[in-house]
Amino acid sequence: MSDAPQTEQKSEPSLIVLAAILSADPEMPISGERSVDCSVLWRHYSTARDAAELAGNVEKAAVYNLLGGVCTMSLQAGEPLKPFTPLMAWATGSSPTPLTYRGKQSLVFGELAAEVAHPALKARLADLAWVNTKQHEAARLAIESYIECVRRLLAGKAEMRSRRNEASGPRALDLLRRACVLQRQIGWGGGQTDDLVSLAKKVRQPALRREDVFGFVRASDLELDFKTTRAASLAKTAEAFAATRAAAGDKDGPEQLWRLTARAYSRADRKVDADRALVQVAERLVETADRMAKSPMHETHWLEQAIATLRRVRGTNARRADLQARLVRKQGDIADFMAPISSSTDISEIVEGPRRNWAARNWRMLSSSTRSKAAHPPSPLFAGRQRNPSDDLPLAACSPR
Repeated sequence: MSDAPQTEQKSEPSLIVLAAILSADPEMPISGERSVDCSVLWRHYSTARDAAELAGNVEKAAVYNLLGGVCTMSLQAGEPLKPFTPLMAWATGSSPTPLTYRGKQSLVFGELAAEVAHPALKARLADLAWVNTKQHEAARLAIESYIECVRRLLAGKAEMRSRRNEASGPRALDLLRRACVLQRQIGWGGGQTDDLVSLAKKVRQPALRREDVFGFVRASDLELDFKTTRAASLAKTAEAFAATRAAAGDKDGPEQLWRLTARAYSRADRKVDADRALVQVAERLVETADRMAKSPMHETHWLEQAIATLRRVRGTNARRADLQARLVRKQGDIADFMAPISSSTDISEIVEGPRRNWAARNWRMLSSSTRSKAAHPPSPLFAGRQRNPSDDLPLAACSPR
């Protein structure tokens, strides 16, 4: 539902000052929680709010509702201007968004972020304060908190949703990506930049040791996006990893690794090596097409992808011509593969029931019509009209034959 158009809530929540929040023990519902995923924190605050309402503690319920709303938002780490989207949106409103807390409440969030200890809550509060107030101090605090979340994941002291604790997982890497976006917005330089550079490498290396292809690729892409690594060195590592996975019989991983290799060599301005990697990507796509030989539609899809990849590389005309000829042949098989399938079924039992019910209904209506005509004879004005035998069977023309 987060895909729905973002429509802000029409009524802003009442301002809750810092003293009121601190008096409600804001971290009590999440005390002892290892997760650094705000979606997990939201559930705790939702439960605590309901309990406070049942106990009649209106002030605590309001504070927990506020913090729960802060944690409901989804992080879009790659979006520098709109990093948070509502959990739900509908025609006339939505769940909380950053604009829900604009103004003085965001200033309070910046002050509260300095007071709380949980790194995920601290990061979310400081980030919202930055988004709405553009205070650099809030951005720096958010960066430090995101870094702390990732460090805890690497040390095995924290986890994400569903008890996942890999720092190279998609949701975990979003925390590091958001920190990099914030650092770029306020300017690279200083100790935080060094921390981000070293941390990104520390996230990639365990994924390589675990032979986690997609974790390695995600972490490497982040490093290339923010230029926190030497591209040529990363390309060589990815190329060696691709060869290792291919030797191990991995059918899908090498293609992703060769794509990463091509991107890294391109970033390092080594076009010959980048083209060589792209050819490997294309050949891996052809291998995928070979595995799809029983489905012409899937096979042609992967052949088209291979041809499109080779168009970026000079000197591949002959190979593209071969693949194009194969593509045309396979496209001719799609019609046969998609031919309609028909079979006969005896539905006499299905038909007989409605037919009997319809005949019984006609009989009742005929009996009712006959009694009505006996009680009310036709007017003399219509005495000369020729009688139609079907007049006595008002539904005869509609009854099944």
